[in-house]
Amino acid sequence: MRLGVPDVLVKLNHDDKEQLIEDKTEGILINWRVDGKVKSVVKGTVTYAFEYNGLGNRIAKKEVKPGLITTTYYAPDAQGNVLGVYEEKFKPKETDLQNDLLLNSYNVNSVALKRAINNIFITSDGSSASVGANGNLTLQAGSSITLKNFTAVQGSTFLAQITPVQANNNESELALKEHHILEVADWAWKPKI
Repeated sequence: MRLGVPDVLVKLNHDDKEQLIEDKTEGILINWRVDGKVKSVVKGTVTYAFEYNGLGNRIAKKEVKPGLITTTYYAPDAQGNVLGVYEEKFKPKETDLQNDLLLNSYNVNSVALKRAINNIFITSDGSSASVGANGNLTLQAGSSITLKNFTAVQGSTFLAQITPVQANNNESELALKEHHILEVADWAWKPKI
């Protein structure tokens, strides 16, 4: 019991400094740095991690999802004003990509991506498989996807794609998302008339 409220009703947890560390309703965990800045936030299978410079300005945000890491870089000037925002998308090298993938007794309640060069077989052994209410399952195969005893319940997301599948080799893409740099004509000295 906390502050006279039964534990079953407490949906928010705080640390000794009264910083929010958990929101049970949203399924969020928050980790803090010693200087009071957010270090990371975890929600389901997604983690957000933050980096700061010596002045305490955020210089990067990393979003880690299964199969994809997106890092947003903030390029500040000497005063800490953001001059540019860059985004890097990185796909880790696939080491377990198979020609044929068998998923028996496979149940998903989070985010999952399954890929096979040729075929995916779900429950080839007679067992059952499902995508739960908060689940998000994407299947990608080059030739076929076979589903037996498979259920995707209301509230879930399920996508099956027949598309050429190749192992990625640490693919990375960096792009400028926005900039706040004045053109010379905007800041050049002009005499008063």
